[in-house]
Amino acid sequence: MSDTQVKQNKHNSQVRVLKTINQNNTNSIALVNMQLKEKKQKEQKPPAFVQRPKTLVCYICGREYGTMSLKIHIKSCMKKFDID
Repeated sequence: MSDTQVKQNKHNSQVRVLKTINQNNTNSIALVNMQLKEKKQKEQKPPAFVQRPKTLVCYICGREYGTMSLKIHIKSCMKKFDID
């Protein structure tokens, strides 16, 4: 092998090592970025205002019921308290 070929082989091996190092660094940075994104998603605060379903208050017992179930409840509540 000539000096030129030896130098070329040495240069090629150094380039391969640098490419491997660069690729490993890129993979490490990508992994850290993914971990940071996951951490931020876990730390997200719940919404400041949570809207509850609309409810109405039973005029007999004073409990809250959904708009559709209040009619059913009033019938059973009247039976429970014997109101005609």
